Amino acid sequence: MTIKAYLIVSTFIFALVAVAHLIRFTLGWPVVLGMTSVPLWVSLLAVLVSVSLAIWGLSLVLRI
Repeated sequence: MTIKAYLIVSTFIFALVAVAHLIRFTLGWPVVLGMTSVPLWVSLLAVLVSVSLAIWGLSLVLRI
């Protein structure tokens, strides 16, 4: 796998993760891990991180 293909795949995965967390945050879907309920702000934080990584990956793809 070339570096460009790797960057495209990882950028796409990070974008999908961001969309999934944004949907969870918007619709208020509950997430429970064991006996602990995961608050919605965790998904908002995950959206910010995932979008940042996707944008970074996209900028690297465009440089190559």
